[in-house]
Amino acid sequence: MVNLDARLTVPMTTRDKARLRRKAADLGVSPGVLARAFILRGLKSLNDPQLVAQIEAEAEAATERASAAGKAAMKARWSKEQARNKRGDPGNGNVRQD
Repeated sequence: MVNLDARLTVPMTTRDKARLRRKAADLGVSPGVLARAFILRGLKSLNDPQLVAQIEAEAEAATERASAAGKAAMKARWSKEQARNKRGDPGNGNVRQD
């Protein structure tokens, strides 16, 4: 028996998670077992052009999500700094000079 001593968290949409759960239930296994089977099969199929295309699409989508999250974080921080400056709040070292 193999000791499964490592864990991996995989982000996914609520819809994809529900699909995984339904398919696993249909097969009488846990979602984790089904996901592990998919991963192991994928690792054996890394030369499949369709799989490579899917991997590339997922990587591009992940980059776009990270970029959007970074932009949103910068915007939120900038908005907070502007609000502090308007109030004259010295919390960030910038005091509004009138």
